[in-house]
Amino acid sequence: MNSHYLEEIILVRPAFDDWAALAECPERGCEGLGAMCGECGDAVRQCAAEVLQSVKTGKVLDGTWSRYLALDKASSQVVGFCRFAGLPDESGAVEIMCTTFPRFEGLGCGTLMAKELIAFATSFRRIKKVVAHTDENNEAACQVLRRLGFENCGLQSDEEATARLRWEFYCNGRELISPET
Repeated sequence: MNSHYLEEIILVRPAFDDWAALAECPERGCEGLGAMCGECGDAVRQCAAEVLQSVKTGKVLDGTWSRYLALDKASSQVVGFCRFAGLPDESGAVEIMCTTFPRFEGLGCGTLMAKELIAFATSFRRIKKVVAHTDENNEAACQVLRRLGFENCGLQSDEEATARLRWEFYCNGRELISPET
């Protein structure tokens, strides 16, 4: 992979059987989706295993608000995964989460995944706000969110008492900021 920015990604939402195939053999599972996992087989396997564990515990979201594999459109290479953390809440907020596989960090994958999830979420009128959380020391993630127009709302502790930065993007007709800016 060259050290150039990726121009476009495709989000693929595998069915349950596809996740099972990815957990068993990432290479064959990716082929079944028209994708390649290349050197990221272990990361794809781990992602699929997490999805399957979520199914067993009843914490998986079906359909629209679920987990996606992110593919580089030019090569069909799996570059990461992204998801909604849950269904939209009663106030119209939905949380996004993105993970770029290490080999593809610094190529704009996180920005493209976040932008796709935001665009999808904001296509629903009921969505008023998109939320994301980052470790305060993860400057790359903070930069992505800043670049896309998120506001840093400061540190917030979660259920495990882990302090993380909360970011919010208000969907009041505002355009997403281009990743190039």
